[in-house]
Amino acid sequence: MPTIKISRFNSIQYEGYLVHLDKSNKRLYLALTKDQLGHVIKNFDYGAYSDKCPKSRGYLVYHDEKTICSIYQNELASIHQYYCLLRDKKVLRSLDYFAYESLYRTIAHKYRLSKKQAYHRLKQKHYLPTASKDFSSSFLSHTGEPYTLKGVRTVLREVDLLLTTDPTIHHHLKKILT
Repeated sequence: MPTIKISRFNSIQYEGYLVHLDKSNKRLYLALTKDQLGHVIKNFDYGAYSDKCPKSRGYLVYHDEKTICSIYQNELASIHQYYCLLRDKKVLRSLDYFAYESLYRTIAHKYRLSKKQAYHRLKQKHYLPTASKDFSSSFLSHTGEPYTLKGVRTVLREVDLLLTTDPTIHHHLKKILT
C-alpha cells in the first residue's frame, strides 16, 4: 500500500478519487463525483444516472422476493462499507434511490404490478432494505445484552455477514476501481 503525503495540500487526486485532508481533526476524506457515482450505478445495473432512470433487473425475477431483497441489501451494505470515508454521505442517497427504485421495478416486473403495489407488497412482508441515513445503526441492531454497546451475538452476526457476502459484489467493486 503506497503512502500518501498531502500535508502541504488540502486535496489531492489519487487513483481516480479526490482525497481531502481535514487539518482540524487530521483525517482523510474521499469525494465522490457525479461521474464516479454514475459509474457505480451503471456497474450494479441499477439504471442510467445521466437519464435519471432506474431500471428493472430482469435476470433476478427468477428468484423469490426474499432472495432479491437480500441481494440488494448485501450490495448496499458493501457499497456503504466501501465508501465509508466519504465526507458527504448525501451523495450515496441518490445511489440508494436508484437501488430502491430498481428493487421496486424488479419486484413489479416479477409479479406484473405497478411500482407502488410492489412497494406495498415489500413493506407488508418487511423486506424493505435499510435507508442510508441510519444505515450503520439499523443494519445490525442491538440484541439487548446489558453492559455492552453490541452484544456478543450481534458481533458474531456481523462477522458472519462479512464472511458470507456474495462474490459478485466484490467483482462489481473491483470493476469500479478500474
